[in-house]
Amino acid sequence: MKNKFTKIGLISISDRASKGEYEDQGIPNLKSWLQKALSSPFETIEKVIPDEKPLIESTLI
Repeated sequence: MKNKFTKIGLISISDRASKGEYEDQGIPNLKSWLQKALSSPFETIEKVIPDEKPLIESTLI
């Protein structure tokens, strides 16, 4: 039987991080927490997007 990984989407909403002005800290911290909190294998899909309502809505849907 193949190992099944749960896919988890992590989205960080930051104007400056999305422009590369600084490195996002939210996603790495969430990923670290998930590694400690979950016992089953998982993979993450990660996005850093600007704080723009239409983009946030389209990313979540």
